[in-house]
Amino acid sequence: AVVIFVAVPFLLLLTPWGPNAAVDHRQRTLQKFQLPHVAKLVSSETRMRVGVRGGISHELIREFNRRTTTWWRDHQQYSKSHIRLRRFALVGNRKDLFRVVRPMLRDWAGLQQTQLEKNDWDVLWGINWDEETTLQKHDQSHRQVNQIRWMARKTLGTKDSFLASHRKCIQTHGRALCDVTPPAFAIPKEEAEWRATASVHPDQLWILKPSRGWSGLFVRVVNSTAADMPQKGNWVVQKYISNVSLYAGRKWDARVWVIITSLDPLRFYILRQAFARVASSPYSASTDFAADNCIHNTTPDSKKCDMSQQNIFEKHTSQRSFHRNITYSAPDLSQAASSDEKAKTEENFRTWNNKVWPAIEVAVTKSILMVWSKHMDMEKKSGASAFRRFQWLHFDVIVDGEGKPYVEEVNCNGFYVGDNYGWRTRRYMEMGMELLGVRGYDRTKYPEWVEAVDKFCDQDEGQRCHVRVESHKVRRNFLLDFVDEFQSTVSFNKRWHLAFPLPQTHRLYKRFFRGHSNHNNLLLWDFQKWLVKNPPKKAQDPSQQILKGKRGGARRGVK
Repeated sequence: AVVIFVAVPFLLLLTPWGPNAAVDHRQRTLQKFQLPHVAKLVSSETRMRVGVRGGISHELIREFNRRTTTWWRDHQQYSKSHIRLRRFALVGNRKDLFRVVRPMLRDWAGLQQTQLEKNDWDVLWGINWDEETTLQKHDQSHRQVNQIRWMARKTLGTKDSFLASHRKCIQTHGRALCDVTPPAFAIPKEEAEWRATASVHPDQLWILKPSRGWSGLFVRVVNSTAADMPQKGNWVVQKYISNVSLYAGRKWDARVWVIITSLDPLRFYILRQAFARVASSPYSASTDFAADNCIHNTTPDSKKCDMSQQNIFEKHTSQRSFHRNITYSAPDLSQAASSDEKAKTEENFRTWNNKVWPAIEVAVTKSILMVWSKHMDMEKKSGASAFRRFQWLHFDVIVDGEGKPYVEEVNCNGFYVGDNYGWRTRRYMEMGMELLGVRGYDRTKYPEWVEAVDKFCDQDEGQRCHVRVESHKVRRNFLLDFVDEFQSTVSFNKRWHLAFPLPQTHRLYKRFFRGHSNHNNLLLWDFQKWLVKNPPKKAQDPSQQILKGKRGGARRGVK
């Protein structure tokens, strides 16, 4: 018995089928695929964490997995897990993150859930992480974090911070340039100023909401004579847009998704369609119904409001059928007298695409530009970020009867509903993750664009990408990042599209930052202009049409 249980396992270790042979096989496989710098990192561990511990880029991981998967199909005798690199995600425990984001990263992107203490994550997707004590200890730039520092707390993410940013914009640039959101006041700090302003128009309604509230909780409509204003906590009272466009006779607003993929240089993308939120009761602007939240709240309480009609409403603004029920009050936009239902739908659809949606993109662009310089100043004071940060923003936009959009609030920690509530957002989230490169980028599909970056940077004896202390390699890398994201939206992910920077948005940028231009932003614009003059592909390429301003809505209406 002793001989059997001791000698036999020892002999198995020496056989070609033992674990040492498996490790040697993985190393030989890596050498075969001409990745010796990865092979050096392979150890006898059962779970290979090369993507984290070795600081390997997402592109290399994707290329390695593609090659090894091809080999595995031809050689079935070894397990796929022996040669496949593994990557890890750290996802928060909020209900939507647990039910929507975590399964998506696991099943769609192939990332395994891990724990913060292990420090082996590649993608971190959570809410208000304690970054100063946890994240800043590790400098690994290949890691992705879904939080741009201070945006959720100090500039956009709360209602009082958005109010402060808007006021600062008006003081610096004037009301005409910063007219993106209705006037508002902080309560209880500015209650006296609000009452003085509201007394001029006593019939004007105002909407009161907590600074850090969500899902319409504690939101109510008030007027200037309201006596029970809160005296504790942080609240915001905002001018209520009474003359609103209506959907099937009800108030509605749009949730617009935006992804900021980079802060320096600034790059962000907008989902081409908005998600509609419709009130449960027919709309009335009368002060007699000011207390009825089922009329004024587009996220009504299902226990108090009649939700039986919610399932019949269209949820996406990109659907023509959605615009069949839209009504504007402006004479040039109203089709109430039209008896042809199809003609009314087509006219509303054209109004949305040619006027309303471009104006929404301009409002979103202005909202981000008015806080961008503050973020850049804070980044300089605290030091450069150690991670590849992105921010998934949810803009709540209301459209008045004239077709003018107003940003009601910005959610930095918006709720991800997945395929619930009729919105069916999972595929758009997958497209957004593809845009972010969660699964890596396959540059073999657009090699001429990668070569274009080298040609652009090699101009003027290689000095084109050298500005001040920035290294050639760093500036070339963010140009490649732009190419990866841009090609993802043009070729494989056409629902998201580039909103900034574009040559047509340069004028709006200069209005915000006269004489204080960012060199990286200017280099990216120069690269786009160079691409138009030296197209990597044929002129009919969709990317060329976008760079020339012939497609999309962001460049229309920008003055």
